[in-house]
This record gives sequence, structure tokens and C-alpha cells, in this order.
Amino acid sequence: MKNKIMTSGGRLFSVTVVGAPLHLKDTMVAAQTFLMTLEGEFPDAVTLLACFFGRRKEIEKGELNLTDGELRLAARWKKAEAIADRAARPALSEPKKQKFLVQITHQN
Repeated sequence: MKNKIMTSGGRLFSVTVVGAPLHLKDTMVAAQTFLMTLEGEFPDAVTLLACFFGRRKEIEKGELNLTDGELRLAARWKKAEAIADRAARPALSEPKKQKFLVQITHQN
């Protein structure tokens, strides 16, 4: 397992399972598997954040309004998110009715 991406206050990101009623395994196993796999797809916090914000910008403004660099960052995030989803989805109690929500833990 690669290093966790942390700040001095703790983990940089959190993952929540949303959708169908949750079971303990959804939050304790599936969400943590998703988070660890996602973090493992990036070499450091700077890259992870750049890709996260590139994807966020793509969602908010549309891909036609992004630079080539921003599109590459968003694509890298989507690829990492898909890998994390494939790793964690089997642990969900209702995989067809649930999804993972990634949020920055500390944001001003």
C-alpha cells in the first residue's frame, strides 16, 4: 500500500457511501477501500488535488471550457476514480443502488 495522503490535521479526503440504506461494511470496508485505492493512484497530494479540482471544474463548467491541461487532469481523476470504484464496489451491500462521494476533508 502506498502512503496515505495526509495533512497535519489528518486525511486530505473523505469518502462517503450514498444511496440505498447503509450497512456497517459499506462505510468500514467499501469506503475505506475506495479511499486507499484512489490515493494509491497518485504520487502525492499536489497531483491528487490538481486532478480533483480539474475534474470539479469539468463538472461545473463543461469540458469545452477547459484547457488541454485541465482536461488531462480531469481525465486522470476519472481514471483513478474508476479504478477505486472497481476495487471497492464488490464490498457494497447494494452496489447497484449506491455510489461513492469524495470530499475534501479540510477546505476553507
